Amino acid sequence: AFRSDMRSILGGYRSAQGQVTRSKIDWKALTKADAPLPIQPKNGSDQFLWAATVNKYFAAILVPVPDANDPFVDWIAAKTGRLYNPDADEKANSGDETVGLNLSTATATLAPAGQASSNRTYNFQLYIGPKDKSLFDKNELYESLGFVQTIDFMGCCCPSSIINPLAFGILAIMKAMYAVIHNYGVVIIILVFLMRLIMHPITKKSQISMSRMSTLAPRAEEIKKKYANNKQEMNKRLMELYREQGASPIMGFLPMLVQMPIWIAFWSAVYTSIDLRGAAFLPFWITDLSVPDALIRWTPFTVPFLGWKVASLNLLPLLMGVAFYLQQKLMPTQASAATNPQMAQQQKMMMIMMPLLFPLMLYNGPSGVNLYIMASTFAGVICLLYT
Repeated sequence: AFRSDMRSILGGYRSAQGQVTRSKIDWKALTKADAPLPIQPKNGSDQFLWAATVNKYFAAILVPVPDANDPFVDWIAAKTGRLYNPDADEKANSGDETVGLNLSTATATLAPAGQASSNRTYNFQLYIGPKDKSLFDKNELYESLGFVQTIDFMGCCCPSSIINPLAFGILAIMKAMYAVIHNYGVVIIILVFLMRLIMHPITKKSQISMSRMSTLAPRAEEIKKKYANNKQEMNKRLMELYREQGASPIMGFLPMLVQMPIWIAFWSAVYTSIDLRGAAFLPFWITDLSVPDALIRWTPFTVPFLGWKVASLNLLPLLMGVAFYLQQKLMPTQASAATNPQMAQQQKMMMIMMPLLFPLMLYNGPSGVNLYIMASTFAGVICLLYT
């Protein structure tokens, strides 16, 4: 049995094509299970390589060593994960939970004592350290076993096949910039503004299209009323109107869809980067980009009804709220809101909710992530001012 203060369990497997894949059991799944959960490969024919317990920055990876001339082990019978919760009667997500990993060997028949086959030794290798792609890539064994699979990026609505390469690329750029600048906070801000600058032409097209759609809203509403009983003719007339005026409903959203994977990958890279752990931005504030910025600290208290623990005044989320408010204020009015009171009311609600919602959700978030979101939003405000 192997146990550590981790939050997820992974199993590494090699497919028939030679690729390393993984399976994952999150601690949330373990809280709902009445018994230990098996660590199973995605494909039943995949061969077991390793099992690991991981958290945000670190991994403990246990590798059973195959016998001589064997590519894989055949003496691991079962692989299971379980949850250890010291306060089992308390709230499940109180922060003291840890996961346990259990491996059991297959039954072996031994010869009588004194004979050649009277004993058997099982060998394991154990890695305990950071989840760092550059470290895994430098070591031939780590690379061949696919230890990079222990690194998780939160892709949200985007597939990992898109997010992972983008996030690893962003991490590589950040490392290269850090070698020159020696401050990850400055690296994040510069990289955000560079990316905003590169994508500004796409963003500008989207904003121009939204602005044109807004000015055409009254005429569009007239067409909708006139041809309310003939959807086909209504759509035809609307498309003609947009084409004549050089506007496009799709262009208002397509650039955002193109940019979304990049910004999600950037957010994931900043959130999971081990390099930001303990890295300072300023000597008097944001001294660790992996924790809240904590401008002023006090005795922790719990927010009534919400259950949130607040231990400090975190300035970055508040500045983020200001940035979101300015961005919402400067955004072009949606086309349908100009003549639709209900849509106009929804936009007013968004102007209130966005500056409140994100700062509340990320109030205790890592300062590196909040610095990235704040810088990105302020950069967007600057782009809106000069569009």
